[in-house]
Amino acid sequence: VLINEARWGEVAHIRSVLARQGVTHCAVVPSMYRLLLEGAAPEELASLRRVTLAGERAPAGLLAASAALAPQAQLDNEYGPTEDSVTSASLLGLTPETVGIIGRPIANHHALVLDDDLNLKPIGEPGELCLAGVGLARGYLNRPEETAARFVANPFKVHCHGADRLYRTGDLARWLPDGNLELLGRLDQQVQVHGFRVEPQEIEARLLAHPQVRQAAVAARVDDQGQTALWAWLAAEGELDPEELRRHLLASLPEYMVPSVFLTAPALPLNRHGKLDRAALESLEATRLGAGTYQAPRDAREESLARIWAEKL
Repeated sequence: VLINEARWGEVAHIRSVLARQGVTHCAVVPSMYRLLLEGAAPEELASLRRVTLAGERAPAGLLAASAALAPQAQLDNEYGPTEDSVTSASLLGLTPETVGIIGRPIANHHALVLDDDLNLKPIGEPGELCLAGVGLARGYLNRPEETAARFVANPFKVHCHGADRLYRTGDLARWLPDGNLELLGRLDQQVQVHGFRVEPQEIEARLLAHPQVRQAAVAARVDDQGQTALWAWLAAEGELDPEELRRHLLASLPEYMVPSVFLTAPALPLNRHGKLDRAALESLEATRLGAGTYQAPRDAREESLARIWAEKL
């Protein structure tokens, strides 16, 4: 069952197609599935049995919403770049505890976690996710330099059933002790904050594990004094407490990975493919959490203190 491309943004229409056609299996990006759930009547989703989420991380709140409106539908996670014929690994039966885990390679596909010199990384240590197997593309059309950089000789082909090429995804991942892969983010999105190398998507994954957070984006911003700080944009259910958010993040992240600024909006911008549009965050009208309202000095002592701080700062 295919949705007319001209009506892809009409959520009510898509829901009506699901119900009318009795759709049992659905493949969709998490952002679109969230929109399908919002305002849906349970009978509109009653035919669903399996929902495959792909293209971006699924927030924990999305899983809770799906369990409430479509409890009969199993959620699966799917990972794969276009260069590996779209699907490379999958995790069946996604739960709030497995958000960010992409599972194991599918049949005839192989996954390796390597360092910059294409050496294997130990279990638990992050490295670049590289793929091999029957799904690899031949390369990029009329782009030989990029093809040579991304599609490289496979030094482990004897362990990959003779697959002689690797695709370097640029994704940061690690093997878990149970044999599953955890996706940590993008190598090209790493930033330096106070001397530490930070992966914004790892912070986003922790934010999406918060039960109220529906969407999350984290980026580094440089202030007027040239200092780099982490900002987080959030769309959430109900009022968010910035201190509670900090405690939530500190339970699994070091202090330097906790954003110093939290901004909220009804929804974060999406591109035409239904994925987060990071370039549009700058122009998003958002409210800063914990900013409070200005309170003027109440007496001479407070006026003096305010004046001293203003001069020093």
